[in-house]
Amino acid sequence: MIKGAQQLKHAVEEKSLIGNFTKEHEKFLTEKHTLKRREEAAVPPWVGYVEEEEMKKQILALSKVKIDSILSYRNTEIFF
Repeated sequence: MIKGAQQLKHAVEEKSLIGNFTKEHEKFLTEKHTLKRREEAAVPPWVGYVEEEEMKKQILALSKVKIDSILSYRNTEIFF
């Protein structure tokens, strides 16, 4: 009796609309949980992009730029 019930349950899970829905729902919940953990964790801005290493180098290079050069450039007058 138990074996027959397990076979029926397996057949319903594998071949029915309810089984497909259950699988998709579990997949959705897993992805949602993963995104929630990622949002809660401190993640650098370059994580998840295709060119992660290049973005990391460029973003970290911004901290090496001297603020004086940026300010002096902004304060110069441009004549046309």
